[in-house]
Amino acid sequence: MNKSSGRFRLVILDYVINQMMNPAVQKILNDIIVFKQSNFERSRPDYVTLDKQDMVGTHYLIYDISDVFQPKLVVAIRSTYEARAKEYQLKTPFLDMLPGLPEKCQMAYADFKKLHPMVADCGALAIENNYSFHKTGLKLIHICYAMIYIHITRMGYTSILGGTNERFRSSRWLEDIGSYTRGLEFDHPVWPGTHLLIMIEKFNVPSIKSICTENEVLFRNIQEFVPNDVGYQKIHSAVDELIFNETAEEKHLKLVS
Repeated sequence: MNKSSGRFRLVILDYVINQMMNPAVQKILNDIIVFKQSNFERSRPDYVTLDKQDMVGTHYLIYDISDVFQPKLVVAIRSTYEARAKEYQLKTPFLDMLPGLPEKCQMAYADFKKLHPMVADCGALAIENNYSFHKTGLKLIHICYAMIYIHITRMGYTSILGGTNERFRSSRWLEDIGSYTRGLEFDHPVWPGTHLLIMIEKFNVPSIKSICTENEVLFRNIQEFVPNDVGYQKIHSAVDELIFNETAEEKHLKLVS
C-alpha cells in the first residue's frame, strides 16, 4: 500500500445539472472551473474551458488534502455520454470533431461503434505541474482512469474512447488500462499538434485492480456526488465488488469477525 495515498482524496461528481442546489456540488464545480482554466490557459491563453458537457458528464477528481481546511484540486478528467448529450441537444466532444478526422480514424470508429454502441468519451484531462509521479510517488492519472473504469462499469458501459495529446505523450497513461489500436493519429481542431485516437474495448482488469490495491486507502474512501435517482450501484459497493471481490455480506462478516 502506498503511504503517500493519505494526503489525497478521490471524488466523483456526476450529472451536475441535476444537483445544482447542493452547496457541496456548487463548490466542487467552481473548483473544476478555476483549476482547468488556470491549467489550460498556460498553453492557450485564449481558451475557455467551461462547456455544456461539464453539466451532464462525470468528473473524476483528486484533491490534495494536506491542508484539511483548504483542499486543493490537483487532477481532473471527465467522461461524457452520447445518450445524455442527446437529451440536451448536444454532441459528445469526440462526435463533434469526428467529421474533420482523417478517414482512417472515421473508419476505425465506425467499426468500433458497431461492436460497442455504448461508449464513454473521456477527455479534458488536467494535472497540476507539481503533482507528477516523480514528485508524489503516485500515478495520479492512472488512478483517475481506474475511477473511470469503476464508474462506467456500474453504469453498464464496457469501453471508452478519447484523443490523447502526444505533445505530452499522453497515450502512455492508457497502456496499462486496456488494449487499443495504434497509429490512429489526427490533428486536434482546438489543440494543434498530433493526437492519438484511443478506443479501449477491453480493460486490463488485473492492472486496474493492482492500481487500486496499491492505493486501497484512496479507493476505500472515494467520495461521490451523484443524483439520488441515477439507478446504479453506490460507489463503495462497486469498489468492493469490482476491485476487491467482496460482496456486501462478505464485507460485513469481515468487519464483525
